[in-house]
Amino acid sequence: MKNNSYPANFTKASLLIPESRIIAELMLKHPTPAEWKQQIFDENILQRRTPNSASTVASLIRSRLNTMDERLWGFIQKGSKELATQAILAATVKYSPLLGDFLREVYQRERKQFAEQLRSTSWDQFIEDCHNRVPDLPVRSESTHAKLKQNAFRMMAEAGLIEDTKSMAIRHMLLAPELKRYLVSRKEDYVLKCLVPAGDH
Repeated sequence: MKNNSYPANFTKASLLIPESRIIAELMLKHPTPAEWKQQIFDENILQRRTPNSASTVASLIRSRLNTMDERLWGFIQKGSKELATQAILAATVKYSPLLGDFLREVYQRERKQFAEQLRSTSWDQFIEDCHNRVPDLPVRSESTHAKLKQNAFRMMAEAGLIEDTKSMAIRHMLLAPELKRYLVSRKEDYVLKCLVPAGDH
């Protein structure tokens, strides 16, 4: 387990791929707080319906991307959809170790055992295991638990780790070579373990 606190930081969104491309481009310009505010609120570059929604989404994406550096932001801004999606997933895993540990402990195990699909209950079992390992782990409400589960599977589908959230069929995502080299160069061992099967690092 990477983080005993496991903040509930993906209850409100999944990977937000188009929005992340926009925020990555803005972050590469190193905006001042005033310039950030102007783009997010005045220009509404994320095209959200309310200022509160725009602020929430922009802050979440910036927090995710700030776990990495400009090179990864460039992958997101200019890369192919596949590269951008994988780069967003890498940053998300680092920012949200609850998702990362699920991928590392459950998805990678099932993939290694040639399972054809994930069970919906695998998330529930994973959370139960987390509580068994860390007895003082905060107990979340049913609605929060349900939202985390829903978004975890949504992110996996968006990233191509599973076919979709209905069939839950496991797919074998091949990490883009440039992203893999980047993660290796930064010694992002945890992220690599989450995204690449053991023995393939």
